[in-house]
Amino acid sequence: PKRYLIGEIESPFYKMVAATTKRRSEELERELYNSVTLLKNIAIAQEGEPLSADTIMEKLMENAKKLKPVFADMLQVYRQGDKTKALRRFAMSIGTRNASTFAQTLEKIDKTSPAELRLQITSLQETMADERFTSGLEKAESKGTTLFGLATVAAFVCLLNFLFVCVL
Repeated sequence: PKRYLIGEIESPFYKMVAATTKRRSEELERELYNSVTLLKNIAIAQEGEPLSADTIMEKLMENAKKLKPVFADMLQVYRQGDKTKALRRFAMSIGTRNASTFAQTLEKIDKTSPAELRLQITSLQETMADERFTSGLEKAESKGTTLFGLATVAAFVCLLNFLFVCVL
């Protein structure tokens, strides 16, 4: 969203749009993590058999909720024969680094063995889990800092009140 300032302060509309965009991005990231988990399960289940990217993308689309239109668009372009454009569209429509890494993994499905694919997916899954954990820690730290600030202000106000009552 375009950033509008009122003097030195961001506009309330900008803050609302930014919060909505962030929440949507977090939801898509959560569903992307679920898709990575599903892809890993598929790779484990079909360990000895060759994998078809088209079939896997269909299964991912069937199990997705918010990402279903993104997977459908990607699959449509993929079936038209433009594999790189389809995967680039997928990464751009989600807009996160993990989405682009996931798209690169999908690009390699036809070329790699299921065991190799499972290792790549496990690595991606661990990276995503670490990022989610770090994000949770940052949120908790932010909440703690806010609460500490409020408690400090309340204690300071109580001391000021005591000072005014005793002096006057």
